[in-house]
Amino acid sequence: MIFHTLFDLSEFKGLGLGSLSAYWQPVRVLGAATFLAIVGISLSISYRRRGVDFPKHALVRGLGLLGLGLLVTAATYYYSPRNYVSFGILSLIGASIIFSIFVVARPILSLVLGSIFLVEGMLLSIAPMLPTMLGWIGPSPFMQDAYDYYTLLPWMGLVFIGIYLGYRIHPSLDKPSTIAPRIMAPITWCGRHTLIIYMLHQPIILFLIRLSQGF
Repeated sequence: MIFHTLFDLSEFKGLGLGSLSAYWQPVRVLGAATFLAIVGISLSISYRRRGVDFPKHALVRGLGLLGLGLLVTAATYYYSPRNYVSFGILSLIGASIIFSIFVVARPILSLVLGSIFLVEGMLLSIAPMLPTMLGWIGPSPFMQDAYDYYTLLPWMGLVFIGIYLGYRIHPSLDKPSTIAPRIMAPITWCGRHTLIIYMLHQPIILFLIRLSQGF
């Protein structure tokens, strides 16, 4: 949210914060990497809780996120055809959830495949060569200017590694949390409503910027 606020102030209010991009880029990458790993950890917990119902749940959830991703793509293309969100983080998470159906029960396989995807994607990033039609799989030179661009390679690798970490960090679902409930309550609420927060925070930021400009 902090990154998006600074980006919007630079992009839409003309505050000239572009010089900060070199400093905020690592923050953006670290934030996205952490978020995707947490997605993987959540998937490992969800699988163990839902059991045989997990594939259906994951498919519905993944398709829903892909649909929201398409809406974001359409909206941003209407606003800015040159820099629209081509394959954003919502689309990535939706696809990763669907693909997780095949590996979530096998943490070691998740770790191996995740590591391969991560390395392969980093190698592809050195010299992007995929055509636009395959730009959702790996980096494409024709989509580098997109506002929000997260391809399956390498980013899905972090979700798969997160699945492995979920088994290591949270091996037992019966173990109660040792953190005080008052501290956990707001964190738990945010975790359960992450999608709503993500979808609403950007319009709210843009509205406040427009409000400060007197529309």
